[in-house]
Amino acid sequence: MRVFSILSVLVIALASCATPPEPEFTADVHVINSDQLPQYWVPEKDLIKFSLRPGELPPESCGFVVLEFLIDSNGNVFSPRIKEAEPEGAWDWEAIKSLNLMKFLPAESNPNRTPVKVTRRTEFKIEGEDC
Repeated sequence: MRVFSILSVLVIALASCATPPEPEFTADVHVINSDQLPQYWVPEKDLIKFSLRPGELPPESCGFVVLEFLIDSNGNVFSPRIKEAEPEGAWDWEAIKSLNLMKFLPAESNPNRTPVKVTRRTEFKIEGEDC
């Protein structure tokens, strides 16, 4: 019985740690286009670089993905969704992966940390390749 109790507490503790964070909103979400994003949020890093695993081939040498996503009042990214991609399906995983690495800081013109939903085009190019 004691072992069962300890295991139950351990399972509950681990399950609560695995719960994904919820977005936080200090205001209503504004729907904006990518040109307006710098008025609300700026990325902590200008460029996200990632590398493929050893032996892994790139999906294509060049491409783009149009993503729709939410930036909450803390600058965290939520609910990424692929709206368009070329070549279709080739860079989707890398686009979501790179977006999930991003963190945004409020722009000076956004002191209230207004959350936004934005659609943004992300270009992919393998270094050294001509597109």
